[in-house]
Amino acid sequence: MTEHNFEAATELFRKAIEADSNCFKCRYNLGTSLINCEKYDEAIKVFTNLISLKSDYADAYAGLGEASYKKGLYNKSVTAYQKAAKIEPNDVIVLSNLGNALYQIKDYEQSLNFFDRAVKLDPNSAFAYSNRGATLYAMGRHKEAVKSLQRAVALQPTLADALNNLGVALTSIGKKKEAHKVHLEAVRLRPNWSPALYNLALSYLEIGNRDTARQQISILENVDSELAKKARKIFFRKYLLDVSDVKE
Repeated sequence: MTEHNFEAATELFRKAIEADSNCFKCRYNLGTSLINCEKYDEAIKVFTNLISLKSDYADAYAGLGEASYKKGLYNKSVTAYQKAAKIEPNDVIVLSNLGNALYQIKDYEQSLNFFDRAVKLDPNSAFAYSNRGATLYAMGRHKEAVKSLQRAVALQPTLADALNNLGVALTSIGKKKEAHKVHLEAVRLRPNWSPALYNLALSYLEIGNRDTARQQISILENVDSELAKKARKIFFRKYLLDVSDVKE
């Protein structure tokens, strides 16, 4: 596992379970290894079986929540993380992941509630502050979102997700130049991450740098053609003249 050879780890954990069927940690590690192999259906089965054997095992519910989340089964993920949180109410990772799952089903009020609990328990959790900021933004509370995302970046300056979302939030409150600097940093940290490239292209548009915006969209085209198409539409809407605006 530490060497990221998850396929080999999976087989070893299977053998460990054959040798000792009551090794709950082995079953948990098998499920985790399967998640890392992107075998989410198998992981869900492993964690579900583990829960049937040990119904008070918080990590098993958390594992089920993670596998379900990555499979796109967000309601199932919420249910699993809720059970994990009931057993371990002060587990910051569980609370944050529950907040993420609730965000995916657009239950922003409850999502924010769990992120608030997470940052109260761990004021140094950059990820919790970052996801809290994204939730606040989705709720239309943009100024609060900026503060939460700024806190995340202060705690972890290399967190590209927080920087990307911070740039979007800053733009929404009219701080376009500050947002542009943030988007540049996000792309510097993750040069091939399409959301960051997309938002940087839009940021160039916001500050009136038409030529560089066009160049940035061309770069995005090589990474994500669909996002590049979306950015190009915004570009043309901004610069294409309406004939009704042309005066003799």
